Amino acid sequence: MRFLADENFPGDAVTSLRTSGQDVLWIRTDAPGITDQDVLARGRRGSTYQDELTRRSNKEASDANKKAEEAQLARVTLEAQLAPRSLTKDHYDALQTLRGWFRQATW
Repeated sequence: MRFLADENFPGDAVTSLRTSGQDVLWIRTDAPGITDQDVLARGRRGSTYQDELTRRSNKEASDANKKAEEAQLARVTLEAQLAPRSLTKDHYDALQTLRGWFRQATW
């Protein structure tokens, strides 16, 4: 998560957040002396950036899910094509009527 800490935000809190792996922009050290309007503009930009990252991440996840579904369908289709076929009674009876019509082949 990204945080924007104004100049009056406690330094210990910024350090603690950064130590725990959070992304913190602290105005006191990163942009000292900018106006409150500029601070708000940075916050809005950061939020837009975060929204864009979230949108891209969601799209990538959606694309990955579609590819996984396509791969699953292809696998099931291939397995169905390669699976041994079982004979129905009609097929078995038809093969039995051919008995004796052919000589046994030896290789």
